[in-house]
Amino acid sequence: MYFWALETSIVQTTNYAGVSSATVVQWYQNFQDICLSKLLRTLAVLSEVGKIMQIDESVMVKAKYHRGRQL
Repeated sequence: MYFWALETSIVQTTNYAGVSSATVVQWYQNFQDICLSKLLRTLAVLSEVGKIMQIDESVMVKAKYHRGRQL
């Protein structure tokens, strides 16, 4: 979980922990699923009524293989 939280690569985590890359991928996926389920259950207030909020689309959209924009 420590390496996942630090966004350590799968290769580095594999080398340090001494487990297979498939195991690390499964761990990372499990941690992501846990966080996602918690976020979906939690009500988040992002703004107040009457205020304008901007969302940076670069946070929501990533380029696939660094080739242009994929929506």
